[in-house]
Amino acid sequence: MFYDIAFYASLLIFFIGIGYRFWTWFTRRVGDVAYEQKSTDRIIGAVKGLFSLVFSLQLFYMIKDFFLNILFQWQILRENSARWAMHMLIFAGFMLLFFLHAIDDTYSHPWIDGYLSTMNPYLFLRNLGAFMVIAGLVIAVYRRMTIARLRKLTYAMDRYAIGILAIIIISGVLLEASKIVSHRAFEDMAQTYAHPAMEIADYENDPELAALMVYWQENYGVVFPDRLDPDPETLALGSELNEVFACSSCHSPASSAFVSYGTAKIISPVANTFTAAGAATFFWYIHVLASFIGLAYLPFSKFFHIFSTPARLLSSGRRDASPGSLSPSPANIATRRAMELDACMHCANCSLTCSVGPVFEVMTNPAILPSEKMGDLRRMVLNRTLPTKELLRISEGAHICTSCNRCTTVCPAGINLQDLWFAIREELARRGYPEPYVQAMQKALKKDVEKSDKPTIPHPPNGQEMKAGLLLSAQADTFSNCYNCATCTNVCPVVACYDHPSKELGFLPNQIMHALGFGLRDQILSSRMLWDCVTCYACQEACPQNVRVADILYELRNLAYGDVRDEEMPAAPKDCLEKSCA
Repeated sequence: MFYDIAFYASLLIFFIGIGYRFWTWFTRRVGDVAYEQKSTDRIIGAVKGLFSLVFSLQLFYMIKDFFLNILFQWQILRENSARWAMHMLIFAGFMLLFFLHAIDDTYSHPWIDGYLSTMNPYLFLRNLGAFMVIAGLVIAVYRRMTIARLRKLTYAMDRYAIGILAIIIISGVLLEASKIVSHRAFEDMAQTYAHPAMEIADYENDPELAALMVYWQENYGVVFPDRLDPDPETLALGSELNEVFACSSCHSPASSAFVSYGTAKIISPVANTFTAAGAATFFWYIHVLASFIGLAYLPFSKFFHIFSTPARLLSSGRRDASPGSLSPSPANIATRRAMELDACMHCANCSLTCSVGPVFEVMTNPAILPSEKMGDLRRMVLNRTLPTKELLRISEGAHICTSCNRCTTVCPAGINLQDLWFAIREELARRGYPEPYVQAMQKALKKDVEKSDKPTIPHPPNGQEMKAGLLLSAQADTFSNCYNCATCTNVCPVVACYDHPSKELGFLPNQIMHALGFGLRDQILSSRMLWDCVTCYACQEACPQNVRVADILYELRNLAYGDVRDEEMPAAPKDCLEKSCA
């Protein structure tokens, strides 16, 4: 009765949650374009987009994406083999357990001829699945503990997901181990299949029962109240009786369940205490409750990405290059953006490759990092009441982005993250929040710094002087590789807009790299070039010395912003100053 009520209650919550999450894809408003589209238009647009995708040559790309990026996780493998191993171990192991254990009555028994969960290869495969999930969880925890930026980004959502999955697997292993060592489980089985009146307490008066007990003690790991002497004759008789009573046709040797059997050996010294306390029943309740809680919680957890990520990858066809994808029409752009909020796995791969990631080490604002901006955008879209200070923090993180597009390139879920950052800015502008950099730029440009048509700087540069005046990240230290060839300046589209760029812009890109060596902070920050840079990355891509020119320019902007950040926060809308903004 308990099992049925818990199962159907969790299943009901699961389907309600799934339906709700799917519905939000057509009702959430992300960016200006979403405010112009009705939910019905978005549903119709999605249906049309999917039909045009299915009934076109792009179907083949969709099939390729399904096998490569969804089943085989090719994108993750290209980025990080450890993450790929973690995902594949957890996914493949969980699928083995799902089909060979969770739904074995529904799937395995009807579809697999001669299926018995206690017989090989199924007994072995179930333990293999548990081992794979445990190994995947160990890799996940290890990565979270050893990678500094991931450690800072581990929040409750990640802990809940890992915790519930760990409880399900560990309780299942302990449940099976408790059954292996339980003499009561052996007695119930013996009475059911061998002799109805059999009592293990009478084994001294029943040589056959004693022989069978000895055989199960030695080969199946059962721990009896009194250890029996495994002499060869008794073992031989027990082996024969194991065949006569057909025990061997239903039970493979317990050692095949290598994870549970190993655990049983560990707990064997206290096995009788476990049996007397009803450990098998206790672990059964824990296992069942954790499984049902996990089922009910899935639509509201990060594990929902097992539905949303494939949907995002398949709907986009060739990463939004296909005419049948959900990207061309405004209605489908609005739907795609809402879908992408759920497709995020919070893997933080984008944050690890973010060009402004080093700024996080100085400003410690989580909204700087892409994976955290996703959470901020989700909270904004759900119209949760956010204090003014929180929205100002989000605004700061949104505008620090350099639009380098690295996060989008490495995202294994195929999310157009750069497009979502524009959506955050649109949403903030809609609520009346200004761009934080305006104040920093105004303060820097007001400084009284001597300028000339052709700024002169000392030669040669000295990196040590610069490091004494500014706190630069490792990527910004590459300025010392510059030998002033002016390639960055020659390819810069901003410089090309002026007949006399030095007069209009101050220090040009190559001159900024050169000036960094002398710590000419005020001259650099007051150069219009620094603030007019459009972060097109042409300079950085063309540099023969691999100087991170665009990243350095943006990091210098952040340093200038840091000067005014603590002095004066960006002005909030008047109607938000005394109350929270929704």
